[in-house]
Amino acid sequence: MSLVLMVRSFLLDGVFGLVFGYLYWRKGIEYAMFSHRTAHISMQLLFIPLFY
Repeated sequence: MSLVLMVRSFLLDGVFGLVFGYLYWRKGIEYAMFSHRTAHISMQLLFIPLFY
């Protein structure tokens, strides 16, 4: 695992964690869960066709 990959992972996870945490804090668990699920589905639909 390279340093660049580790920094990229921490930054991306941190940014999305802050976004979902903000949604939880301001709107509630339902909005945070829905946006988290939507992010996973959109990433799967985007990246599976690109790499397979």
